Amino acid sequence: PASRGPAPARAARAAWTVFLVCVAIAITIVLFVALMGLAELLLNCFTAVTVIMALGISVEFLAHTAYEHLRCEGTREERAFHATWTYVGPIVDGAITSFLGFLALAFSYYEYIQLYYFQLYSIILACGLVVGIVLFPAMLATVGAE
Repeated sequence: PASRGPAPARAARAAWTVFLVCVAIAITIVLFVALMGLAELLLNCFTAVTVIMALGISVEFLAHTAYEHLRCEGTREERAFHATWTYVGPIVDGAITSFLGFLALAFSYYEYIQLYYFQLYSIILACGLVVGIVLFPAMLATVGAE
């Protein structure tokens, strides 16, 4: 709608929001790799593929909130609050159902499966939730598109 400003201004806001999503994804990946090191999980072909998967999964924790922040009206802070409030439930629900989906891996007979699948996927979800529910909304409220 025209009430949100001319097309070039909307495009600039969208580009800035996309940049913030990319920064949040990078933060999620760095946090994931750091926690992977703390858990003493070695980088190998399986963990490298999991890092790439973490990229895609982290988008799920961020994209909906970013879209809602662009879609609604108000101040930067009001839009960040509204976007977070609107999508915190679905984001947490998605994380819980994902966790339930791979919970069986925790009871695997093979320790390798427990460490390099269950533990890694749990770390991905934890990083995604922290960045998606805490850090990214704070980014939108402080430096998000005006």
